[in-house]
Amino acid sequence: MTTEMWNYVTDFGDSSVTLTIAAFLLIYLLAQERWRAAGAWVVAVAACGVGMALLKIAFRSCVHDLASAEFTSASGHAAMSATVYGGFAMLLTVRPVVWHRFAIGALAIGLVAAIAVSRVILGMHQRAEVIAGLLIGIASVLLFRRLRGRDQTPLPVLGPIAGALALIALTHGERWPIEEYLTQLAALIRHHIPACS
Repeated sequence: MTTEMWNYVTDFGDSSVTLTIAAFLLIYLLAQERWRAAGAWVVAVAACGVGMALLKIAFRSCVHDLASAEFTSASGHAAMSATVYGGFAMLLTVRPVVWHRFAIGALAIGLVAAIAVSRVILGMHQRAEVIAGLLIGIASVLLFRRLRGRDQTPLPVLGPIAGALALIALTHGERWPIEEYLTQLAALIRHHIPACS
């Protein structure tokens, strides 16, 4: 694949796409009156997002001396895509038809894996950073599963997928400057906190 194609793949993991899908899924769960699942979804996505933000700020400010050429920051693309696409698939795969579960699960795993690989190929992250991001995302999905508890009613397939595809079409290729904001915040911390300089 060319660099252009890998950039196309990596954009599926940008926060402009993943956070929009996460918000859509939250609204959908609330509309379905799936209160427990909606609350679990908010906690899981927030845990991943806030956790990643804190890690990035920490590595770029107070613990930057611990960073090495192999690990400077976990991959946010990998973490958030694993959380959002993994959690989405989990809600859709609670159904009796085996091939439905297999197809949806395989699609989600394939997409997350492709996004993770794209980060390495494009030189945005080292392998260790992508693996760390994936582990954070997987932990967030497991948190979602645990908090969701007995709410095992499957979502309808067509509505959520159609909505997610429409949002992807609208947001894919947009790049929110969250990374730049975190870098600026880390620089402020290094500048104003003597222990971090």
